[in-house]
Amino acid sequence: MIANNYRIKLIGEVNFSMITELFNLINKPSIIINSINKHQLKDVNLLFLWIELEFKCNIKEVNNFEENLSNLKEKYSIDIKVEKVTTKNMAVFVSKQDHCLKEVIERWSKGELICNIPLVISEHDIHREYVESYGIPFYKLKLTANNMENDQIAFKILMEKNIDFIVLARYMQILSPSFVRKYENKIINIHHSLLPAFIGANTYKRAFERGVKVIGSTAHYVTEKLDEGPILTQKAIHIPEGLTMNEYKHYGQRIESDTLIAAIKYHIEEKVFVYDNKTILV
Repeated sequence: MIANNYRIKLIGEVNFSMITELFNLINKPSIIINSINKHQLKDVNLLFLWIELEFKCNIKEVNNFEENLSNLKEKYSIDIKVEKVTTKNMAVFVSKQDHCLKEVIERWSKGELICNIPLVISEHDIHREYVESYGIPFYKLKLTANNMENDQIAFKILMEKNIDFIVLARYMQILSPSFVRKYENKIINIHHSLLPAFIGANTYKRAFERGVKVIGSTAHYVTEKLDEGPILTQKAIHIPEGLTMNEYKHYGQRIESDTLIAAIKYHIEEKVFVYDNKTILV
């Protein structure tokens, strides 16, 4: 007998026969449904379904279940995946600013982020002592859009550590296209504006000069186009009049970390569907 959790992720046209067949497969004494989340895009008649199951049976029954799901996929031309729930390995990349790095590590140390952090990479050595105080290996390495040698070094480290996804905790270098393609929809960036407004650098300065009344942050998956990847989470706050530039920046940094943490949690729990350069969160 085994007792393991699995997740099912399904994308397909809304079809009640398909849904009935799926739940007939699940409705077994040896299968416990722990959680179900769904979202429907009514304009295109698409269903996004996320189910977490607990199997209390032998491995043969689990294999039979997976085979039946595969048959369902072929019959209804749906995208369906079933995977065992495992603890993911997260790498963190950071430049000079440390507010997001510290929030991620401290939330992780308190058990709020259910993952492992096998390493932190930065082009600066200033975070080494802090990172290593938590028992996390630190690597000084600069990854840019055209440094293929360092890309290969990073790939080797990331593979050795079995990294599942990467968090850019205010990492200010642009990654190479080959690096981004290797980790498609597995690199989460925090951008200090409400995208698509104020793409690129010096966001707070430009927003301050425009006198915006709402300041925010965006966590998104990284693509080859700068700050144009699928948006995961966004947060915003109204700001009072008469702030200095530094006060303005401080207000923004207060919500960057929360925005990033929320995105990481969605990714860890695999509650993200990427569709048409957007994300569907369930």
